[in-house]
Parts: sequence; C-alpha cells; structure tokens
Amino acid sequence: MKKRNLMKAFLVLLVSSISISAYAQNLGADYFNTGEIGVAKEFFNKNMSNNQAEANYYLGEIAYSEGNISEAKSYYEKGLAASSDYALNNVGLGKVLLKENNQKAAEDMFSEAIKKNKKDVKVLIAVARAYYINGIKDKPMQKALEDARKADKKSPYVYLFEGDMLKDANDPGGAAGQYAQAINFDPQNTEAYIKTAQVYETINPNLAIDNLNKVLEINPEYKLANKSLGSIYYRNGQYGKAIEAFSQYFAGGVYTTDDLTQYAASLYFSKRYDEAKKLIEEGLNKEPGNFVLNRLLMYSDFDSKDFEKGLAAGDKFFSIDKGTSEYIARDYLTYAQILAENKMYEKAFSQFELAIKIDQENADTYKLAGEVLSKAGLPAEAAEYFKKYIDKAGENAVALDYFNMGRYYYMAATKANNDSVADALPKAKTYLSEADSAFSIVTVRVPDSHLGVFWRARTNALLDAILAKESEALPVLARPYYEATIEILSAKEGNNTSELKEAYRYLSSSYYFAFDSSKNADDKNKTIEFSKKLQELDPDNAQAKQLLDALQ
Repeated sequence: MKKRNLMKAFLVLLVSSISISAYAQNLGADYFNTGEIGVAKEFFNKNMSNNQAEANYYLGEIAYSEGNISEAKSYYEKGLAASSDYALNNVGLGKVLLKENNQKAAEDMFSEAIKKNKKDVKVLIAVARAYYINGIKDKPMQKALEDARKADKKSPYVYLFEGDMLKDANDPGGAAGQYAQAINFDPQNTEAYIKTAQVYETINPNLAIDNLNKVLEINPEYKLANKSLGSIYYRNGQYGKAIEAFSQYFAGGVYTTDDLTQYAASLYFSKRYDEAKKLIEEGLNKEPGNFVLNRLLMYSDFDSKDFEKGLAAGDKFFSIDKGTSEYIARDYLTYAQILAENKMYEKAFSQFELAIKIDQENADTYKLAGEVLSKAGLPAEAAEYFKKYIDKAGENAVALDYFNMGRYYYMAATKANNDSVADALPKAKTYLSEADSAFSIVTVRVPDSHLGVFWRARTNALLDAILAKESEALPVLARPYYEATIEILSAKEGNNTSELKEAYRYLSSSYYFAFDSSKNADDKNKTIEFSKKLQELDPDNAQAKQLLDALQ
C-alpha cells in the first residue's frame, strides 16, 4: 500500500513537471534568440535577482551582439562568479577569445564548458554558434554541431541553429523547414514558432499570424507572441488588431521605444489621438530626440486640432538631429498647416514649397498653399497655386475649385486696379480674363447655380470700370451676366437680396449711361424698370431715387 501511494505521488509529480515544462519557457532567452535585443536587455536587468548566472550570460550576449566586447566579457565573468556550474558563461568567454584571435585559448574554454555537462545540447550549440559568429564555419563548428546531434538527435536546438544559418544565407524556405523540424521534435517550442513567423511575416503574413497564434495556444501569457502579432498587424494596416495585440503585450511591462512607437502609431491611425499622445510622451521621456516619435506627436497635435501644441511639436521636430532619417513631404505639409493655423502665413508657405520639392505630383499641396497665400493677402499668388492644383488634379478638380480660383483672380484684379504702378491695369485685365474663364467653367458644371454667372457679372463689371478709366467706354460687358443672374434667382426661393440689388444697381446705371449717350427709348425704359426693382428691394436707395427723378 505504501509502495502504491509512493508510485501515485511520483506520477502526480511527473505529470506536474511535464505541465510546468510546457509553459516554463525562458521568455528573456526567447527575446534574445529571436532578435528582440532591447526587450531582452530590459528583461534581464529587471530579473537579475532570479538567476544571476543566466542574467549575466544573456546581458553578455547582448553586449557582444552590440559590439561591446569588453562589456560582454565582464558580464560572462560575473555570471561565472555567481555560479561556476552555468557553463554558457564559459562559452561566452571562449567567444570573446575567438574575437581576440586566440583560438587555442577559446577551445580550452569551450572544453571546460562541455566538461560540466557533455550531453547539454544547449552548450554544444552555443559553442557551434560562437564559431559561426566569428566566421569559423568549417571543422571546429561542424564538430560542435555533430557533437550536439550525437548528444540528442531530437533536440530542437540543433534545428533552430541550422535554420538560423539558412535564414542568414537568405534561404527562407530552408530556414522554415529546419524550424518545422524543431517543432516536430518539440511541439511546445515557442522559439521555433516565433522564428517561423519571422521568416513568413513579409512573404506570407497570414501564415506568420497562424504560427504566433499557435504560441498563444501553448501559453496564453507568452507576451512575445503578442508583440510580434502587433508588429505584423501594424505593418499590414490592421490597426485595430495591432492595438489589441500591443495592449496585451504592454501589460507585461517590458517593451522598447520601437514597440511604443508602433503602438502609438496604431492608435494615431485609428484616430485615438489622446491615447496615442500619452504613449508618445512616454517614449519622448525616454528618448527626447526620437525622430519618429517627434514626427508622430506633430501629426497627432495637428489632427486633433491642438494647433498651439502642434506648433511647439513642429518647431522641435525640425530642430532635432534627424541622423540618417529623412524628412518626407507630409512632414513639411503638416507643419505648414500648423503654421497657417497660427497665422504664420509666410513661414507656412515656405514649408509648402519644401513639400512640393519632394512631391510635385501631390495636387492637394498646391491647393493648401493657395489658401494660405490668400489668407496672407496675396490673391494673385493664391490664384496661380490654385491653377497648378487644377492642372495636377485634372478631372478630380470640382466646380468649387474653379470658383475659388476665379475668386482669387478677381481679388487680384481688384488689388491691381487700386494700384498706381504703370503696369497695374494690364495686370488687372489679365487677372480678370483668367477669372472669367474659371467662372465660365462653374456655369457649365453647375448650371442651376447662380454663382458662376453672378461672378462672371462681377468680373466683367470690374473690366467695364477699367475700360472706362482707359477710354471712357460705356459699362455694358456685365449686362448679360447680371440679367442671367436675375433670371436664375427669380425662379428660386431664398434670401438672395444682396445679389439682386447688385444686379439691379449695375443694370439701371448701365442703361442710363447708354440712354444718356444715345437717347434711345428702350434704354430709358430699361433704366426705369431696373431702378424700380431696386427700389422695391431697397426703398431708400439713393441711386434708384436719383435715376427715377431724372427720367420720370
């Protein structure tokens, strides 16, 4: 009975140990082995007290991978001091010796590591990898690899290493095959699934996602899979899924600034600006000069219409050292719009010009620049930029775009007409010709609207005034357009009194000047007709009263 109970207890312990081993992955080691160097570094620094020999080994590996060889050596030595039984630190010191071209001393160090446990596949593969990293891919590396196979031909670590070498050789299919072998011999090996996902993340994202979801089936708390899922979803524009994956990953409390950037960008593209800015500020507290985070902050402030903060963010973004990064057209475009919202029009326009230099085919940039130039009191320049916009936009340019271009040309003509310089009137006539052409297109595109024909009337009325100034010509050019305006507005309901009054004022005076010159009865009758209509709308109108008194 006692023997049976002992056996039962042993079986329970065995089952328990199997269950624990399935979920007891070394997360920090997986971070390092799958290339997540920054997260691995933070992980082992935070977990130093749990296993100092292991933590120092991986911190040494990280330092070595970053080219800090003396720092790596120091970590390996600290690891051995913490536990002389942790043989991987001996391998690390051997790798340093190889780096220093002391292969004989390195081999002695490797032998010392292997003596501690001749059947430890991890140690043997670490030796093979040490040779490989130092460019020694012949007999010494092959012997270490063969010794690992002899120690345990079913060990996943052999296939993981072979897969890594094939991946380095730009053979993703071969690498995936070796990782599949690792999974075949160890279906719970999370590192193999993660590395398979890395192979497929750009060539077959769905297959990569399947492998990462398999990791989470094995262990729902395996945060590295959430991180990788977040990155894949982010790169493929699936921002909602990226946010969900990153939120689970960040709950673990260990993440890098790059992770933070992708999470914040996913929130930004989902228009969750306040949440994005919280993460951006957290990242900038760690790295104030981070180029991408500063860019993202400027974008977020602009899109959330926080233009005052956006100005500060834009000023900072364009003042930091951009290193190897490059400005893109959108950077200048966003900053330009922020400057414009802060009424800094001259500086805003210079940013639009920089955006156009980078991307001359973006029609909207010309349009936005034109609007800023108009606000800056430069209607002629605004009109020219709208003309460029329409040329670039082609069929995408709508009636309103032509209307605004015409309005800017009209404003430019008005300004030129008031100038006293020698070429002011010729310029004004040129602008009016452009305006009339633009408004004529509006009349064709929106024939039921009075705006096109009404602004053609205004344009030609100003031309009348200019021609009268030059040669005392009668004001007749705007007649057909004001008459057409009255016809359209008379058939519609609505408050269009100001436009009608303007039409009646022009027409009554136009026909009066014609009558005064020709004494034609029809001109007299038209003058009286339009004066009376003007008086109906504006009983106290001085012009109407004066003309009626003169003719009746």
